[in-house]
Amino acid sequence: MAFIKVFTPKFRVSFPDVFKATQINGQGEPKFRISMIFDPATLKDDADQQEKWEALKNSAKQAAVDKWGKEPAVYKKPWKDGNDMKNRETGAIYDGHEDKIILRCSTKERPGLLDANADPILEQSEFYGGCYAHASINFFAWEHPTQGKGVSAGLLNVQKLEDGDTFSGKTSATDDFAPIAGMKAEAASDNSLFE
Repeated sequence: MAFIKVFTPKFRVSFPDVFKATQINGQGEPKFRISMIFDPATLKDDADQQEKWEALKNSAKQAAVDKWGKEPAVYKKPWKDGNDMKNRETGAIYDGHEDKIILRCSTKERPGLLDANADPILEQSEFYGGCYAHASINFFAWEHPTQGKGVSAGLLNVQKLEDGDTFSGKTSATDDFAPIAGMKAEAASDNSLFE
């Protein structure tokens, strides 16, 4: 089975666990994860994004063909309907997921993470749910005695493209506060405390 690396279109980041491997609900092997939110309208209207999306779909299908000789009539595909992504406690659709396509990717090894200048992102606060990125991924097929057949996505590397509104609603301090007129000058000239 050939390893095929493919590059995603631009997506909005959701639930990023790219700095530390985590478990889901305290179960399973710890992994690095990210949920990618794709906007169908953008994928349809932007030729470059549409081309990358078609390459993703073809790569996922090829993973199934490589595993079983042909694409099965029934198997779990890696794409999720954003309207099905709901908070277990409230039942509400997660913010930003409405009418979107979701692709969840994971890996056992920490993915490379770069900024728009291709410099490493070292601070966790710089890569958050709500920013925009693209990634290199691969698809693989699997078969489970009780869960049937499926194709999933493995995460390779990620590049942040631009900032966006955070899903948490948390703003930065510079967004919340403006400089207070005259304060810097007064602070610089007041040396009486040190005399």
